[in-house]
Amino acid sequence: MSFVRRGPPAAVALVTASLAVSPSAVDAKTMRLTSRADTLPLPTLVQLCSRGSVALIEANADGTSRQVVLFAVLKAPPSRVYDVLMDIERYPDFLSTIDRTRILGRKNGMVAFEWALDLPLFGLDGVRLQRGRRPTIVESRGHSGDLRGTRERWELYPVDGGTLVAFYRALDIETGGFILRTLVDLEPSTESGANLSSGFIHLRGLERHLADAPAPVAEPTPRTGPVPPFDLLGLGRRWSVDALAPLLAHGQLAVIESHRDGTLKQVAILSLADVAPPAIHAVVANPARYPEFMPNISRQRVTRRDDGQLHMAWTLKTPVSSMSGTALMTVGSDTVEVNALTGDVPRARLLWRFIPLGKERSVVAYYTYSDIRAASWVTRLLLNAEPLLEHGMVAAAGAVAMTAMTARAEGRR
Repeated sequence: MSFVRRGPPAAVALVTASLAVSPSAVDAKTMRLTSRADTLPLPTLVQLCSRGSVALIEANADGTSRQVVLFAVLKAPPSRVYDVLMDIERYPDFLSTIDRTRILGRKNGMVAFEWALDLPLFGLDGVRLQRGRRPTIVESRGHSGDLRGTRERWELYPVDGGTLVAFYRALDIETGGFILRTLVDLEPSTESGANLSSGFIHLRGLERHLADAPAPVAEPTPRTGPVPPFDLLGLGRRWSVDALAPLLAHGQLAVIESHRDGTLKQVAILSLADVAPPAIHAVVANPARYPEFMPNISRQRVTRRDDGQLHMAWTLKTPVSSMSGTALMTVGSDTVEVNALTGDVPRARLLWRFIPLGKERSVVAYYTYSDIRAASWVTRLLLNAEPLLEHGMVAAAGAVAMTAMTARAEGRR
């Protein structure tokens, strides 16, 4: 009954009887999911989710995305969450990641449905197959059309006050359009970012629907002034490395927090590095070398000031936009902090912390916030269409930075 451990079901005949399947469907990259049910530290996840949404970002050895798992505690029992997930025709009512659905047929517990999504720069549509095992598992996979190799899985765990949801997603970039493919070609870890952003929006829509909460304000009141200090997780005090180890063994861990109005507060990215803290601290604290191992940074001019701080003038280019600005870096004995000064992202703050794990390993904590609404016309267009993209885009950029820094410190870039 699981897409995770067995091959595609014979129920494909359900779809082929109702529509002509394009021969190009066999060209899609078939993604795979791996359940972490046997090793998930459920009490730790419930505690982390009290801060916000949590994401486990898993990558392959070549930097491409393996899967992203998003966690949240929903104030509804598993049976209620399950029923909502299986009510496919209602998806457009609360999921901004889907504009239209149409049931094509049902057979042997399998549902085939058409879906469509209209984006500012392009549209996507296709056919998916979905099935469930009430009240704990819902699985779906693409069959034809866009993103047809994509796999999704929902695991629902009863906890005090509701349900801990684990939402697995492996996105098929190869059939996701030109812009997405080009971004991934430039920086492979962007694939995880796309996985994360779309999955986060999907999960937040479900969360609001179950809580009967209104949609976020399309254009929230902009914040001004300096970015406030980060609300640190308390690693080594409240959170022991041992408690987080089962998650960090699989990939990066992101904790995404919001303000009361739904806008982004901060993102914390945690990762293991196979080097001692001084080695990765040295990489992060040398911004003049960033263009050597971060392909999207085309220029970084660094000047040391009399007070020891580093003034950085940077330019970042992607296939669809270009951004530039200045920032100030402060290097501490076991921290690196960056505050934006001017440019396309004038309100931004970054903080790196390095925690020893034995003699030759580290837990790296990267806190990040960027007010990206004014970054470019592309960003404005996307955020006007979906404000929650702010969370996913900032978290995705943090994951890209973490991947680059740890790879450089470990000698892989």
